[in-house]
Amino acid sequence: MEALIKVLFIVTSHSEMGNTGVRTGWYLNEVAQPYEVFTKANFQIDFMSPKGGQTPMDPGSAVEGRDDPQCQKFISSGAINRLNTTMAPSQVNISDYQVIFYPGGHGPMFDLPNNDEIAALTKTAYESGAIVSAVCHGIAGFVPVRLSSGISIVKGQTLTSLTNSEEAAGNFFNLVPFLLETKLRSLGANFIAGPIFKPNVQDPGSAEAFKEDPVSQAFLKSGAEKLKTTMKPSDVDISKYKVIFYAGGHGPMFDLPKNEEIAKLCAKAYEGGAVVCAVCHGTVGLVPVKLSNGESIVKGQTITSFTNAEEEFVKLTEAMPFLLETKLKDLGGNFVGAENFQVNVQTSGRIVTGQNPPSAGPMAEKVVSLVKAA
Repeated sequence: MEALIKVLFIVTSHSEMGNTGVRTGWYLNEVAQPYEVFTKANFQIDFMSPKGGQTPMDPGSAVEGRDDPQCQKFISSGAINRLNTTMAPSQVNISDYQVIFYPGGHGPMFDLPNNDEIAALTKTAYESGAIVSAVCHGIAGFVPVRLSSGISIVKGQTLTSLTNSEEAAGNFFNLVPFLLETKLRSLGANFIAGPIFKPNVQDPGSAEAFKEDPVSQAFLKSGAEKLKTTMKPSDVDISKYKVIFYAGGHGPMFDLPKNEEIAKLCAKAYEGGAVVCAVCHGTVGLVPVKLSNGESIVKGQTITSFTNAEEEFVKLTEAMPFLLETKLKDLGGNFVGAENFQVNVQTSGRIVTGQNPPSAGPMAEKVVSLVKAA
């Protein structure tokens, strides 16, 4: 059975542009269109707002959406009524959600930037591996979010929002409490502005970086579904596996270093003769692994991972709970790093590690050759 994906829509409770009398709220098409896309994908959607309960729709968006079939379907189906019974932040179990989404409208500019309660929920979700997404002014919801490291969630990230030029074109320049583009830049974001009122989606992660890579795209078409139904550690009979592989991404930096259950599985597999391999930040999975003699699995091993220099290059040094290269050296690893984003695979007995995303394929090829030679 396919795992349930749950999406939390975080909408505004604010209905007026300051004290101007100009009505605002959440924007109809920015709720209705994502709602239809997510619903068609069989995602379960819940709604939350700062105050809970009934939330205001921007009246101008209702006019604009009169000829939009997705907007009209959202209204006629009764889905719009769900915005009258939104959850309050205190009612949300954030661990239930794999996707966080902030729709726009000018309302979020007034009640989200200083909302520490919602910011804390988003921080928890993001550091637990959830996708955090937003459109237009909804990105104002990112402004108060700080990670466990203390830095802004947007620092070093490539993103976008309604631009200063678009704010001026809509004659709202003097009605908003601040300019969102300017704020995001001041928080350290790599802000990408597209042409005025033209589609512009920014994804700083791997899906965007490897959209032209045929192997990655083939996996998305044929293999990615398996990641929706992963096993828990307690479901795994580790004796059945000849290869243990830790994939990268920044997520492992937060949930693997202290996971003793997975660490014990890895130790058992390795001492049972399995090849243990990892790429990029996936090598952090080896950090908690201790062998039967009490020593770290990496002690004395020639090993690599995403380097301190690469972390600095992508401007995420301060977002990390620790620097992986430094940690591996501290554990006694013989760390070998190459130039930024150059292929680098290190083999040390039955431990194979790759430095960065370009090293993933060559790392896998080395593992295959080891297994076949055994």
